[in-house]
Amino acid sequence: MLTTIEKFIYHHRFLIFHGLLPLTFFLFTFAFMPIREVFQFDTDEGQEMIKTLLYQQGFSLYSEIWSDQPPLFTLILDQWLKIWGNSILAARCLILCFATFLIWTFAQLLRLTVGNLYALLGAFFLAISCNFFRLSVSVMIGLPALAFALLSIYSLFEYLEQEKKRYWLVFSGLFFGISLQLKMFTILLLPLILTYLLLFSLRQKPQSLNTQNWATSKIWMILCPISLFLLALTLIYILPFLVIPQLSLQQVFQQHIDTDLKSVFARENSILDTLVMYLQELDYTLLAALTIPSLLRVKNLEIKQFPLFWLILATVMLLNHKPIWYHHAQLISIPLTWLAVMSIKSALETLEKYPISLAIKQRKYRQIIPRNLAVYFLIFSLAVIPVKLTITYLNNQSLLRASQQENTILQDLIKTYPNTQWLFTDIPMYAVYAHWQVPPEIATLSRKRVASDEFTREYLDQLILKYQPEQVLMARFPEVLSYFKQSPIIDYYEVKRYEGATHYLRQNLR
Repeated sequence: MLTTIEKFIYHHRFLIFHGLLPLTFFLFTFAFMPIREVFQFDTDEGQEMIKTLLYQQGFSLYSEIWSDQPPLFTLILDQWLKIWGNSILAARCLILCFATFLIWTFAQLLRLTVGNLYALLGAFFLAISCNFFRLSVSVMIGLPALAFALLSIYSLFEYLEQEKKRYWLVFSGLFFGISLQLKMFTILLLPLILTYLLLFSLRQKPQSLNTQNWATSKIWMILCPISLFLLALTLIYILPFLVIPQLSLQQVFQQHIDTDLKSVFARENSILDTLVMYLQELDYTLLAALTIPSLLRVKNLEIKQFPLFWLILATVMLLNHKPIWYHHAQLISIPLTWLAVMSIKSALETLEKYPISLAIKQRKYRQIIPRNLAVYFLIFSLAVIPVKLTITYLNNQSLLRASQQENTILQDLIKTYPNTQWLFTDIPMYAVYAHWQVPPEIATLSRKRVASDEFTREYLDQLILKYQPEQVLMARFPEVLSYFKQSPIIDYYEVKRYEGATHYLRQNLR
């Protein structure tokens, strides 16, 4: 039965993998997720949107627009919105394109490691994993960065498998550089990629038999692939800073280096947060656990072990990282899904070749238990598919209910003073919808920035004096609101207090 299905998929592989798979994911996600109706899927959406809109209006990234992220996504979104219009729907469609690209790339990786049939199963499992649909339509930088990281890994595998054709290595470095230019959290994969290049290079035998030439050739064979990869990565990473001189590397790294986030977020429990990520994907975790022992027994490094080492690295990083956000879970769910599919393949193929009755007759009991467990865990994974989709649907309904109040607040802001130019707010999505400006210095007013005490009352006073915002709306950070209330120069009165938000208008506009 499995062989018949595999033959059908093989004969139609181009249409299935390069047409039906990405198209089905794109259309289903577009129809299933309320991308037109939800005010914001995440507050990061407003930050990414307002950064881009301010950049379009002539404000400079880093020197004027505060940001602790690389500039590439802002530059891409800027060009995209110039084509399709400055709407949140257009921006979300861009992220959906990146998510579709990620699903396609993940399927190509699985085709190399587990085959066509299981590649489709893995792509489906990843799509329904926790928060994947939500992240697929949220204007955030994590999923685009992971899409290019996967494409880099795919190019690396092609290089390792296809007689060391070096253009694949160049592609791998370029794609990884793009990934880092979108979001730096994929850097955890860099040591793993370099290790694979090093160990696979060590296996190669130089053609020269001369002792001196042999040593020189061996060193070249080891250093050349790593150097070529790093050169391509570096060139593509620094390219935006060379093309646009006003961009600065300093602010990209300064916030992450200068701030001791572990002490700032001392109450955060990284161990508990990481455990929750595994529990959210309990079915994949159970399946993956069955294939890990066999992968650890492999003596020589193989590409099929890559997801295991990825999972280990991601887990170690998250256990030592603060704060952990829900979008970090993709660093675990991607390799976890990969390993789960490998376990399913091993169990089903063994079951087809060696039925349980034959294994019992031959007294191969060690094969029966893990194989049966894998089948039971697969049934469990299939059974919870409706549960996962229902949870996503209920979460969408919650976001839609929250959007009703957010739209009410938006309309109140517009009615209160429609000629507003500057809105001082910690939720910049209101300014995006109202087509107003937010002071560039608070385009990214994140929890990390507020908690690190970088945003002080004196700094707030400077911004108020500089921009004289007509309206103020504070909802996320009570610390900033307390600064606002305590400031001796603030000349605003409270218009209305909502559940979790307070609205102010400048006194001379009453």
